[in-house]
Amino acid sequence: MELKKYLQIMIRWTWLLLFCTFLGISSGYIASLLQKPTYQASTKILISKDLSDQNSQFAALNNQQLIDVYVQLLTSTSVIDEASRRLNYEINLKELGSVQQVLTTNVIKIVMEDSDPQRVAAIANLLVQVLIDQNTQASGYASTEENIKKKITQVEDQISTLQTQFIQISDEKLQSQLKQINDQITILQDEIVKLTSEIGPLASLKIISAEQSSLFAQKQTQLTQLQSLLAQYQQIRISLDLVGKPALNSSDTGGDFRLQQLQSTLERYQKIYLDLLDNLQAVQLAHLRNTPTIDQIEKAVPSARPVRPQPGIYIILGGIVGLVFAIGMIFIIEYFDNTLKTPQDVQQVLGTPVLGDITNKQPASKTEEGLPIEWQLHSQPSEALYALRSNLELAIANSPLKTLLVLNINDSGKGKTNMAAELAVSYVQSGRKVVLLDADLRNPSIHSYFGLANENGFSDLLADESKTKAAGKKVEGLNGMTVITGGNASPASDGLFKPDKIGPILKILKPQSDIIIIDAPTINETVSWVLASQVDGVLLVIQPMATQQASAIKSMEQLNLAGAKIMGVVLYRIPHNLGWGNILSVKY
Repeated sequence: MELKKYLQIMIRWTWLLLFCTFLGISSGYIASLLQKPTYQASTKILISKDLSDQNSQFAALNNQQLIDVYVQLLTSTSVIDEASRRLNYEINLKELGSVQQVLTTNVIKIVMEDSDPQRVAAIANLLVQVLIDQNTQASGYASTEENIKKKITQVEDQISTLQTQFIQISDEKLQSQLKQINDQITILQDEIVKLTSEIGPLASLKIISAEQSSLFAQKQTQLTQLQSLLAQYQQIRISLDLVGKPALNSSDTGGDFRLQQLQSTLERYQKIYLDLLDNLQAVQLAHLRNTPTIDQIEKAVPSARPVRPQPGIYIILGGIVGLVFAIGMIFIIEYFDNTLKTPQDVQQVLGTPVLGDITNKQPASKTEEGLPIEWQLHSQPSEALYALRSNLELAIANSPLKTLLVLNINDSGKGKTNMAAELAVSYVQSGRKVVLLDADLRNPSIHSYFGLANENGFSDLLADESKTKAAGKKVEGLNGMTVITGGNASPASDGLFKPDKIGPILKILKPQSDIIIIDAPTINETVSWVLASQVDGVLLVIQPMATQQASAIKSMEQLNLAGAKIMGVVLYRIPHNLGWGNILSVKY
């Protein structure tokens, strides 16, 4: 039952659901047009390490930990700042993209977003290049490689000098060469002393970690290389000392001897050069084994289409948001709405049965030419009006219903005149004689409903009940219908509304008809209470969604105090007066 009630509410508010959904769809589409296009580019890198090297500082890390390290490195300030410097564009990784592992593999995916498709691809590729460069420089082998390369350059210069001396031997060049050798020996001795002091503490450790073990092996290798290099430089210095001394034999022999020494020195330099190349290769190999490798397996390329905005998604989301907003508004309105809407509401609040539920599908007014509405005069009685007449007769089964007051239960007055006129026409079409009396002297409208002149009406009868025949008017096309209009009311007419005045008038009219239907003034007028006390029954007219519960309860209390016999309630719906939205929900 609750579900049915909710469905009825949704049907009644269909116009609001459609409007808010359309508004949400329109807003989503407009938002997609106003948003700046965003392009996306992605690249993938593979991280790998040498599993055979157990002395590596990364040997203790498993694959997942290794990937986590490089994910953090990619999002570090040093990498972002260096990439920004090279690109000359400030990169904000939190705003531009994401860095994450691809499933459980050793692959890291870098996704970047920017308003420029070319720039976003350049950012992604540059981040990878900066990471590779910093990965290479971060290892301790980088400085060792740099030192060996410097020594190779120095040896190359010295070899070039010795080769020149074969053409022209000069004491000055020999002294210069000897000075360079001495300087080199001093540098090597200083480096050996420094390395020896660094190795000492590591060698004395009883428990050594993998990182310390790797560092110890590296420094021990460097020490051995430096000692070997020092010994060779010392041999060169001895040879240069001999070349610089006077020859023991003749000048020819001395010249040959010096050339032989130069040749021997050159060969030693060449051997040093080869040894340095071997050392450099060994260090580079150790570097590769000790440092994880980064390979860019998928390069970022500019995208042809933006990833945002996507009008379709924006439209769907906008429609959903609009629909949810409408549903929320409906439930809020329904929660705070205290009007009578359904027959169940009427019976629960007023304790009065609902005798009919009638929808006026035509306006109860004149046409544009000012002529009467013909359909109301000649149409066949509707099923709703037939059911209302039957319910009225059942409600007074023990006594005849000769006088019926049609009264709107709230102040608006809407619906009562239409209901009185339609009910009167329905009785006439069923073969009854009907007197339709317009007692709403402040706002008479029965005459306009039937296109009659508002003369010699009910106000005149109040002053002189003998004018009954003159006040009654016939309606063309409705045999048996007598209409007493409101007449020319004066401010003094209200004072004539007394039981001793109304009673005689009704007594005169009863023999002339089967039923007298009275269009009453508004509920809060004293006239309505007087009329309610003089009739056989009162039919209350309620306009759904326009009658507050508190107002209806108060009206019922006033009628009960007046001693009115309430027959029941008729729900009279006027769609054209309720507004466009309620036209869709005239039935519950």
